[in-house]
Amino acid sequence: MGAQALKAFYTSALITEGQNGDEMKQFSISVQNKPGSLAGITETMAKASVNIKAIASERRDHSGLVHVVTNDERTTRDAISKAGLECNEVEILVLHLIDRAGELSKVARKLADANINVDNIYILGSANGKTDVALAVDNMTKARSLLR
Repeated sequence: MGAQALKAFYTSALITEGQNGDEMKQFSISVQNKPGSLAGITETMAKASVNIKAIASERRDHSGLVHVVTNDERTTRDAISKAGLECNEVEILVLHLIDRAGELSKVARKLADANINVDNIYILGSANGKTDVALAVDNMTKARSLLR
């Protein structure tokens, strides 16, 4: 593949922050690795009338992290605080990728070549031939500039 073809291949991703220009946050909530932990988080969100847009988790021996993206950051923050949950907020990038093989690979290669580490990645949803992907990275400013 020639230099121009490679450049074209790696420039098809479109990035936006949030939805309708809003900034988006990922809430990483520390939990014990036991039955009911997920139920407690989802019930906390439901009681506060917060809609979960994306959720992912990871296990660490006797503890875990639940990563949540919601429709209302302020209410989410308040609900987590009132529930006494330990939480870390991270800004995320939302990419609207064409829903076909290789699109995420292009983004991953751009980030790798720029020495940007991806801390978390998950799919927010798919519709109308596009897949929305959330990324938390170690250099948000550089990633935002690179992927515009």
